[in-house]
Amino acid sequence: MTDITGFLLNSTSHANLVDVLWQEDIRRNEFVAEYTGELINHREADRRGKAYDRDSNTYLFDLNDEWVIDAKHRGNKMRFANHRFESESICLS
Repeated sequence: MTDITGFLLNSTSHANLVDVLWQEDIRRNEFVAEYTGELINHREADRRGKAYDRDSNTYLFDLNDEWVIDAKHRGNKMRFANHRFESESICLS
């Protein structure tokens, strides 16, 4: 396991997958981190997404109806974070 400031990266049995866990509880409405990357429109995201899907390696985050953040090449460690569908996570832009 590797510790990188706030995250605990834990290798899984899948060669290209990593489990990412926050090391402490996150309180409701608490700012966790900024998701960074290249700001692109949805048309470009759809184009890139097809190529990324072939590699099973995509870090596209829908910011709103106009913009997507592509963290594949210029993103930070938040690209490894995800949340459960039933969570109440929100994105503030």
